[in-house]
Amino acid sequence: MLGIVNNLGTLVIQKKPWILSLQEKCDMLVVKEKLGMLGIQKNIGMLVKQEKLGILGLQETFGMLGIQKNRGTLVIQEKLGILGLQETFGMLGIQKNRGTLVIQEKLGMLTIQEKFDMLVVQ
Repeated sequence: MLGIVNNLGTLVIQKKPWILSLQEKCDMLVVKEKLGMLGIQKNIGMLVKQEKLGILGLQETFGMLGIQKNRGTLVIQEKLGILGLQETFGMLGIQKNRGTLVIQEKLGMLTIQEKFDMLVVQ
């Protein structure tokens, strides 16, 4: 499972046309790096929703996405302007033992596998 600790911040992904938005109560995506999971700490980088040409922008203190591949790579690819979650093996979901999170734009609307109950889709 993704392993987002609730007291550190709950990732809430809303299904909206052309935009991947986070609930306002979650000022940023906080994923605790634990047991090899992807960690985006508050003082390291923020997940910022930016409207630039209708796509989601990532911004961090270093000005670019700088997560090491051996700790899990966060990838955003632009394709037809619709965001979807996809694993590096081409399946929807997230690696359990490495926690690699890949956000890739696909045809259709945002879909997340139901087996990851820590992810909430509204």
